[in-house]
Amino acid sequence: MTRILYPPSIRRFLTFLALFCATLQSGVQASTQFVRVGELARDFTLKDRKTGQIVSLSDFAGKVIFLDLFAYW
Repeated sequence: MTRILYPPSIRRFLTFLALFCATLQSGVQASTQFVRVGELARDFTLKDRKTGQIVSLSDFAGKVIFLDLFAYW
């Protein structure tokens, strides 16, 4: 059995395509609701990476919050 070697650009595209299809199949709900300007965001809870404490969005009521949801691996 011979193995087909694709150029790196094709491999990256195929990897992206596979991940994209997996994301679509992973239970993304059709009823996703977006927050619009002026609306209140839903409260959520995360673990602080430095202290290990649990923090909620409601803990910062009245303050400006910047959420950086970008990940670089």
